[in-house]
Amino acid sequence: MRHECPFCGHPISKSWLFFSLPGGSDYICPHCHAHLKATPLRYVINVFVVTLAYFIMMESAKKIGMGWEWFAIVLPLVGLIYFTAFWFTPGQYKMVHPGYKNNETSKTH
Repeated sequence: MRHECPFCGHPISKSWLFFSLPGGSDYICPHCHAHLKATPLRYVINVFVVTLAYFIMMESAKKIGMGWEWFAIVLPLVGLIYFTAFWFTPGQYKMVHPGYKNNETSKTH
């Protein structure tokens, strides 16, 4: 799934998509200056991924033992779950303030 600005279609920064925390900074499209904000679905995904990661790591540690070599296998799996949840779930952000068409110069909001 391609995550793009709902106003101009410019791709959204992957670093904001993956590393922004719930309640953290909003996103401003560099192309049209549309203001995007995370929706409650994004918060649900964050809670789900953190809970799932905790469950996988703790249950794995109980079954296999607390060896660091096991965490070397589990951590990439948790990263894959995190990537999949954020990349393929639509509706994680909404437009709060529309941008400017035809790439007009930035105006103060």
